[in-house]
Amino acid sequence: MTRHPMTAGRTLAPWPIRACLALTLPACAHATGHPQAGAVAPERIGAAWVADTGYVRAFALDAGPAAGVVLVDAGSEGDAAAIRRVLAAMGRSPEAVSTVLLTHAHLDHMAGLSAFPSAKVMALADEVPLAHGEVEARSPFGRSPLGWFFRVGKGLRVSRSLHDDETLAIGNLTIHVFALPGHTDGSAAYACGDLVFLGDAAYGAGPDRLEGPRWVFSHDIPQGEASLAGLAERLEDLSPAPTWLVPSHTPPVAGLGPLARWAGQWRASRR
Repeated sequence: MTRHPMTAGRTLAPWPIRACLALTLPACAHATGHPQAGAVAPERIGAAWVADTGYVRAFALDAGPAAGVVLVDAGSEGDAAAIRRVLAAMGRSPEAVSTVLLTHAHLDHMAGLSAFPSAKVMALADEVPLAHGEVEARSPFGRSPLGWFFRVGKGLRVSRSLHDDETLAIGNLTIHVFALPGHTDGSAAYACGDLVFLGDAAYGAGPDRLEGPRWVFSHDIPQGEASLAGLAERLEDLSPAPTWLVPSHTPPVAGLGPLARWAGQWRASRR
């Protein structure tokens, strides 16, 4: 296992994506604590290959020769350059991407979808309206003049709606779906083997510390925190227990202990 370093209709057109990112990444990087950086060599955490744009990460899982590659999110690049580098390192082509699991439908997590036109896009049912551009983001950032950054994705079509506590069997992968409403209405976490992909429902704050969702990009912080606290209990029922918590904007956090501690502190603050 290689530990990730401490750096951090599919009509999505590259030029509006790049324009949006140019306008918003400085503010986003400041808000998330993740530095902007150039392309980095593909790395791995457990079975996942990490596609890092220097702001956000997407993840690639090999589901076997017949089932292809499963992506968790599609990154912030319209041309999916970081993901393409990862696929090359895996010995796979972009055509091998069979499935994209969206943790949520903010543009920095789905801009690269247009690079994989044959992939099935899956998201929680509650996230489909946002993914399809039928509703607007309700976060402080989403309601700001730059909120159109979250709405450029109109034209995306989700191929399959997912539901809380659903288990997906894709090739040699077994993926458990958890609903984590709060960051968005249909934010999801995906547990696969020893990894739990958290999207923006949580942020790492060091190798053994976790923080909740960031208010500026979230629809409902109290709901998001309650969802994350509930996840701490639900993950304890998985066997074998996951050994890595994997947020999208910060490095992974080892073990379930940091989440359990955060949840305990959150519950104590509510008394």
